[in-house]
Amino acid sequence: MEMPFGLSRDKAQGEISYLKEVARNFAEDQLPIAAAGIAFYLLLSLVPLLLLVVSIAAFFVSQAQIQTAMSALAASFGPTTGSALQNQLMSLVSNRGVLTGLALIGALWAGSQVFVVMETALNNIWQVEERRPFWASRGLALVMVVIAGVLTILAVALAFAVQILARFDFNIPVIGIALPPVLFTIVSLLLLVLVITGTFLLLYWLLPVKKTSLWHMFPGALTAAVLYVAAMQGFSWYATNIADYSVLYGSIGGVVLLLLWFYYSAFIMLFGAEMAAVKYRRAHREKKEERAEKRKAA
Repeated sequence: MEMPFGLSRDKAQGEISYLKEVARNFAEDQLPIAAAGIAFYLLLSLVPLLLLVVSIAAFFVSQAQIQTAMSALAASFGPTTGSALQNQLMSLVSNRGVLTGLALIGALWAGSQVFVVMETALNNIWQVEERRPFWASRGLALVMVVIAGVLTILAVALAFAVQILARFDFNIPVIGIALPPVLFTIVSLLLLVLVITGTFLLLYWLLPVKKTSLWHMFPGALTAAVLYVAAMQGFSWYATNIADYSVLYGSIGGVVLLLLWFYYSAFIMLFGAEMAAVKYRRAHREKKEERAEKRKAA
């Protein structure tokens, strides 16, 4: 019997069973708690990372340009918290040097803790009993901080390039039709999905002790990336039009909202990893069953 989208009943039941197994394992592996830990360390590493970025930018751009960028950033943290953060960042512009080094150390250590928690969660997902020694785990986490920074810069550069291109009028030479601006929005979203998929694949492959092929991890990484971009768009609309955390949390409302977004991001990333692990184990179970049936038939 055919189901919607061309799925047979058996196929649809198989997909439902797969999603149920993912949800069950997600809860059993205590991944919501792991996502909360990742969100906490992301928030903890945010300030030193911002301090590092501002201190480096101060050597290349004017103080007025930094002030403008910081004003836009501070607005998302609420009036009181944002103003305090902006003042702290701007004070670094005139007192860089030793503080730059301190910001670098703080950013690397706090950021590396994010990946230590991720490694533990991914090892639980893949049911890995063996663990790396402390120095290897921390060293890999520090390397991942650098890689994540490069990927973040790449994502920002791609988005910025698409925005620049959207300002120009491009015509198709043969029929003289101008490309609509919405096309550049779609391209930017597709590029974002591509970069995030690559980032998730890198996390899924490098952090856990167990190594599997990227092909097995790709569906989970792609699904997580699509969910992430969709959540990002929805969360942006929600934060702009509905959410008003300052009523309940006062001056730290912006920080609470940011922490909530970090939690959603970690939740989605770990969910994609669980999808990949479950699909991998189900494929191996099916192969074992096929081999057993062949032996019986022989």
